Amino acid sequence: MPGLVDPPLSQVWPVRWLGQCLTLAEMELRKLRHDPTELLTRAIQPALWLLVFGEVFTRIHAIPTGDLRYLDFLAPGVLAQSVLFIAIFYGIAVIWERDLGLVHKLLVSPASRAALVLGKALSAGVRALPRRALFICWPGCWV
Repeated sequence: MPGLVDPPLSQVWPVRWLGQCLTLAEMELRKLRHDPTELLTRAIQPALWLLVFGEVFTRIHAIPTGDLRYLDFLAPGVLAQSVLFIAIFYGIAVIWERDLGLVHKLLVSPASRAALVLGKALSAGVRALPRRALFICWPGCWV
């Protein structure tokens, strides 16, 4: 039919929704410019657990792990603990933002609520990359 035109790609709802998610994630990640040391300090905690407890308990054989090295025994637990801490910290951040009135400002924006949640989750995932890199690069975890 003449006169019918496909809408531009930016108006198709999955593309628009993904753009909203990425925009909110970018907004959250811009906060790293004000405190770039956050990435380093959040990576220190699991490193200390692996270094202190992993190396010490390996040497004193305090917990019997059979044929499994203690670092291999400890690493999944430290990884799970790191994921839990990330979830707790970002839950607290949302509560702080609610108390400051930022959540109300985001809720009246044209972005859907699901895009707001996914955008926050994406930014938390990016901020957790130093911890993931630590577990991948830790010399004792994969030997």
